[in-house]
Amino acid sequence: MYDQAYKDIGKGLRMAFFGQLLAVLSSFTFISLGPILALTSLVLTLIGLSSAGRGDSGYRTAFSVTIVNLAVTAAASLVLAIAIYFIPSLSGVLAALLTIVSSLLGFLAVYYVCTTSSALLEDRETALSMRAATVWKLYGACIAITVVCGLTALLPFTATLVLAGGVSLLASIVQAVAGVLYMLFLYRASEVFQSW
Repeated sequence: MYDQAYKDIGKGLRMAFFGQLLAVLSSFTFISLGPILALTSLVLTLIGLSSAGRGDSGYRTAFSVTIVNLAVTAAASLVLAIAIYFIPSLSGVLAALLTIVSSLLGFLAVYYVCTTSSALLEDRETALSMRAATVWKLYGACIAITVVCGLTALLPFTATLVLAGGVSLLASIVQAVAGVLYMLFLYRASEVFQSW
């Protein structure tokens, strides 16, 4: 691989880092700024993955998965709105299933970014390469627990609902930590690739 490809990856990962940062900020801001920051976050992430994709096909795959996730989320919003209006009893099930699909696609994007970066960094930055593997595995475990809890919450038993809610809350906290580790990884990897 040539030097410009590594610089493209570095610049792309830096943009993805800022996209992730804005995504976090969008959840903490006032209602009027939240959607604007979320949209800006998405645009920066897509631009970053597209830029990194010029350097390696793994980032192009992450870009494609992110586009599919965006399409699924948009279609899910429409289907959910229709379900709430016409079949309100199914709207909860549909919302849970669509959230699960979106979570899995989000995990796949993180997986492709981390595994591609890990493979490229393995000979040059072994510790950072290993951190990438840790990040996607932690992120994946949290998504798996969240999916299981989401499916368990659909059961008509109060005990399973309470248990699923408690475990899901714990998984959400660990996922937030995994998200911070992912952001730190993106930032550090972008520095390494840009100075290649």
